[in-house]
Amino acid sequence: MFTRKDLLNLIIPLLIEQLLATTIGMTDTIMVASVGETAVSAVGLVDSLNMLLINIFAAMSVGASVVISQYIGSRDRKTANLVASQSILASVLLAGVIMIVCLLLGDKMLVMLFGQSEQAILSNASTYFLLSAISYPFLAIHGTSSAIFRSTRNARITMYVSILMNFINICGNALLIYGFGLGVAGAAISTLTSRIIGATIMIYLLLDEKRIINLKGVFPIKIRFDILKKVFSIGIPAGTESVIFQFGKVLTQNYVTGFGTAAITANTVTNSLFTLTSMPGIALNLAIVTIVGQCVGAGKYKEAKSYAIKIVLGGTIALAFTNGLLYLFSGPALSLYKISPDTVTIVKTLILYNCIAQPLFWAFAFITPSALRGSGDAKYTMLVSISTMWIFRVGFGYILAVVWGYGVVGVWVAMFVDWIFRALFFIGRFMSNKWMTKKII
Repeated sequence: MFTRKDLLNLIIPLLIEQLLATTIGMTDTIMVASVGETAVSAVGLVDSLNMLLINIFAAMSVGASVVISQYIGSRDRKTANLVASQSILASVLLAGVIMIVCLLLGDKMLVMLFGQSEQAILSNASTYFLLSAISYPFLAIHGTSSAIFRSTRNARITMYVSILMNFINICGNALLIYGFGLGVAGAAISTLTSRIIGATIMIYLLLDEKRIINLKGVFPIKIRFDILKKVFSIGIPAGTESVIFQFGKVLTQNYVTGFGTAAITANTVTNSLFTLTSMPGIALNLAIVTIVGQCVGAGKYKEAKSYAIKIVLGGTIALAFTNGLLYLFSGPALSLYKISPDTVTIVKTLILYNCIAQPLFWAFAFITPSALRGSGDAKYTMLVSISTMWIFRVGFGYILAVVWGYGVVGVWVAMFVDWIFRALFFIGRFMSNKWMTKKII
């Protein structure tokens, strides 16, 4: 179903898009670093909470991607269009509710989760979080629209919009942080502006009736529970998995806040750097849902399995390459951040450990379950992800980091153990072929 050219046309734009999307977070962190370590720590804490909340409505984009891909594989464009419009509606409604809750209770949430932090960190975090919350509905539109375009194998559009969003964000950061001295508020305003413009462009493009999937003629959108049921059958398990997974990460972040500002900053900087090394894996994660979904929709399971194996192995090789580059150039990379020598020492240790673990385990632990979701096998991935997260990353992480006193390094080692067990369970499920009976449509 996919020629080599088809695969490259899907994967390369996604890789470029992930590179550009990653620079938003990295640019915020690097530019905010000029304000001081308390600002960097604030952005890091809020980003962990943002990821938890964003994954609630982002789950709709996962469900939309799987269901639309399967309908396109079965050549049913009419129903695929209905799925697209219903998915956008559901994601925006969810994001709007979350935004309102965060605007009303944001400060209380931060104190409850990160109350051990210094007051200066909490003050900056409050500003950054409230402005981030306003962007949620626009981020929902952009995310779901991007999933729709990927489902039609059109990854170039999402890449071009990401280029524009990154340009706006970087220019806004330079102006508001350096020019007007707004600190974390400037970073948040720039991100908000880029998301508003990105969402607007995506909706405009989806109104073009010449596209394979479009929103022409679907307004006013009426809720179709029969359609949403299919999306939710993937979206709810995926969302539950992501939310509980991110909540576990927030809890481990809470461990880190007890280790002091140097540990918080080191954790934030290392996460920023390894978001960069993870880009090939994340791009392949997105691509494999479309590829497996369309093959399953067409009933071509052997092709789906063959593509999945190649993509997981390709991801392993790509992650080895990016981590090797980071290890070689970690010195110049760290010089971009204005952090203390103590913080640099911690970051270098985390970089070394991650450069070993990520190439070995990450692709099997995260790309493989994306292939399973593409077939409709979302409940199994949810159960495994939740179980390994709480047993290893949260439970074992607490023992390593707090009880045995390994600090932030213990948190990261527990994460690697989580990857190993995820990989074992998902490889077993994939090789059993039980996912071949989970088709949604």
